Amino acid sequence: MNLQNTLEYIASVAQNHPLINSSYVGSIYDLNSNTNTKYAVFAVEDIDVTKQNNSLIYNCYLYVVDRVMNDESNTTAVQTMAVNTLQEIINYIEGYSQSLSVYSNYVITPVRQKFSDECAGAYVQLRLVSQNDIGECTFSDDKVVEIFQGKTYLLDNYFTKSETLTLLDGKQDT
Repeated sequence: MNLQNTLEYIASVAQNHPLINSSYVGSIYDLNSNTNTKYAVFAVEDIDVTKQNNSLIYNCYLYVVDRVMNDESNTTAVQTMAVNTLQEIINYIEGYSQSLSVYSNYVITPVRQKFSDECAGAYVQLRLVSQNDIGECTFSDDKVVEIFQGKTYLLDNYFTKSETLTLLDGKQDT
């Protein structure tokens, strides 16, 4: 599963959770520019991708946030809902995904944050493992070129500049 498919899959799982009304791939801070948000919101944001043996490890943030009342009396209740919702989404991925598994332990952190609305919720940094089924790049050696200091060179079989470089016109350059 590639990065885009992974993020969209996670957002889709969250969108089907009964407490989530909006789900998207992107920064949680995108809420600052959206005044028509349907809460509770789920966001998934990529951090990085690590190749390890025959696997890819996708490192991402998952967020769940909802509005709090003006007196903030429901902050802990909203944080509890967010922690539970994140755990349910992760449990679903662990139990039902055929191509992703949770890489290691994780910590779910309750938060209170002002976006375009006063909110509370939780987030988790999650690492998911997928089989690395991305193939190799195929191309012809005679088409691998590099432009260096205004000249175009063929690269050697290791795709590095050899000590004596061959220009495309066949002349040698050192």
